[in-house]
Amino acid sequence: MIYGAVAGLISVTPPSRGSITSVVLFFEILLGLASLLIIWFALYTVYRLVNDES
Repeated sequence: MIYGAVAGLISVTPPSRGSITSVVLFFEILLGLASLLIIWFALYTVYRLVNDES
């Protein structure tokens, strides 16, 4: 009885296909940037270890 009243107040509509695509694209770009940052940091660390001036 209460469930029927609450279900009538809340209507869940699925998001449009365009908004899902833009969110997926955003997170794919973010993943690519994070990957580039990790690779850069790894190469920089190896460079600093090999060319230690002390």
